[in-house]
Amino acid sequence: MRIRIYGFLLFICIGLTGCSSIFNASPKTPTLSGDQAIVYLLRTPVITGQLFSTTFKIDGASVAALHDKEYTWVYLAPGEHHFSARFKEEQGLNFSSPILAGKTYYIEFGQEIIGKNRVRNLLRMLPPHDGERWVAEFDYEGADLPE
Repeated sequence: MRIRIYGFLLFICIGLTGCSSIFNASPKTPTLSGDQAIVYLLRTPVITGQLFSTTFKIDGASVAALHDKEYTWVYLAPGEHHFSARFKEEQGLNFSSPILAGKTYYIEFGQEIIGKNRVRNLLRMLPPHDGERWVAEFDYEGADLPE
């Protein structure tokens, strides 16, 4: 009887330890400075291809590989920047945008339904109120910035 109780308690302790390690720690919130901008990269839930990550690049440098409901953020110097995202083996999406110092930007990769059994990948700048809402709901994934 004691062996069963000790076994059960050991199982509970190991299970609780394992559960606590699967959650991402809350990220340090970036602080906006006057000489740089903050750019959030988000992947909203996709309709097809949930198992694949989306690789985000800024000015040709890989920044993050995100899955559904994940985000990251980077500081960017002001100026024109080129943003791109590649999903699965498909051709990447991209656009350029001027970035102003002291502002916060939100860039989303997602999908929209365009017909029966057809979706289109999207890469777009989000309005701040939408971006803030998604960041509050999504999990943080650290950026892979080049040295």
